[in-house]
Amino acid sequence: MRYTTHRISIVALIVLAVLPTLALAQVNFGSAVNKARNVADATNARSAELQEQVESALCTRLDTLLVQQSQRFSAKEDAVSLVQNRREQSWNTRVESREQSLDEHRDTWDKNRLQQFTRLRARANTEIQKQAVEAFIQNVEDAIEIRRAAVDAALATYRKGLEDLLAERKSITAAATDEYKSEIAVALDAAKIDCVSGVNASAVKSTLLDAFAAAKRTLQIALSDLRASSDDLQQLSEARRSAVVAAGEAYTSTLAQATKTLKQQFGEQSND
Repeated sequence: MRYTTHRISIVALIVLAVLPTLALAQVNFGSAVNKARNVADATNARSAELQEQVESALCTRLDTLLVQQSQRFSAKEDAVSLVQNRREQSWNTRVESREQSLDEHRDTWDKNRLQQFTRLRARANTEIQKQAVEAFIQNVEDAIEIRRAAVDAALATYRKGLEDLLAERKSITAAATDEYKSEIAVALDAAKIDCVSGVNASAVKSTLLDAFAAAKRTLQIALSDLRASSDDLQQLSEARRSAVVAAGEAYTSTLAQATKTLKQQFGEQSND
């Protein structure tokens, strides 16, 4: 009985010694948790405060934002204008070069043709042959005049169409950019009104960004018409080519018939 009592006393002493340590550990752990929560709450509060300051500052920066937007977009406008002017100059240079080459070719052809006519006249011995030669020359000259008129008309139509197309591209670009700048200005004015009316800064920012995105989409849709004008340019080129080819085929047909008639007068066998 004495041994049992002694054992219980030892256990009691151990419990009494450990309990304060456990209590202290529990207090220290709870303190650490509370401290961590306080730090987290303070960090979140600071982040929210900073975010609110940033969003609130938006209302005081709207005028500056408009200037910055205008400056950036003006730089893009200048770049687009430069590209358009270079493209226009390139197209005009190609057209002028093609027309100059055509004129030079015609001059050379005219000189050669006169020499051929002179040799042909020299071959005519009888009056009938001389008349046949003059008829042949007249038919050829008439066919050449018709062909050149058709080619010149095709080139004039192409040049006029090209000028109209370039003017249309500039008009589309100008209208689209003006609309974009107008929508941006309207969005910023609406943001100013919201700020003065006490609308939450976060809502003002969200609405403004949505308006910017909508303006950008409108601009992209408007400029997509430029791709359609590129198709128009291809159609112009194909129409010019078809007209030139048709004029050449008509001339070739007339020349073949005139040559056949002339050979008959000279007693030569036609190749047909």
